[in-house]
Formats: sequence, C-alpha cells, structure tokens
Amino acid sequence: MGLLSAIRWADELQLRNMDCKRVVDGLYSKRTYTSDLGAILSDCRLMLATSFVNSHVKFIRRQANEVAHTLARVFTSLASFHNFIDIPT
Repeated sequence: MGLLSAIRWADELQLRNMDCKRVVDGLYSKRTYTSDLGAILSDCRLMLATSFVNSHVKFIRRQANEVAHTLARVFTSLASFHNFIDIPT
C-alpha cells in the first residue's frame, strides 16, 4: 500500500526518483501473489508502466542513501503530514 501511495504522490508532484527491498523484489517478481499485496503490486506495475514510462524502482542500501534515511527518520517524528516541494532549511 505504501508503494502505491508513494507512486501516486510522486506522480502528483512529478517526481521521478524512489526505497524497501522486499517491495522492490515483489514488484519485479514473476511470482503471482493471491493476497492484497498482489493487487497492490499490480496497481503499482500498471501505474509505473503508464505514468512513469522508462522508469525503474531500485533498492538502495541505507549506507549509500544516508541523506534520505536521515530525512525519513526526522519526518516520522512529525505529528502531521508535511509536503515539502523545496528542501527545508
């Protein structure tokens, strides 16, 4: 569900870059999921194919993506949703 929401949000903001190893593996897996996860991954694949043509979802290890990890840690402590278009100072 998180990936689908993130893709929709990224599409609204016209962002073209995204991170959970298991989700990324599931997205590219040939396996058929019969759970809600399968339906969500199918929706993600469809949206990626139509709204994010020639895009790739890749897992980047935390060590290689320390800035994003630090921002994620900060934002999870916020009491309400924040939508930053520019980098906060």
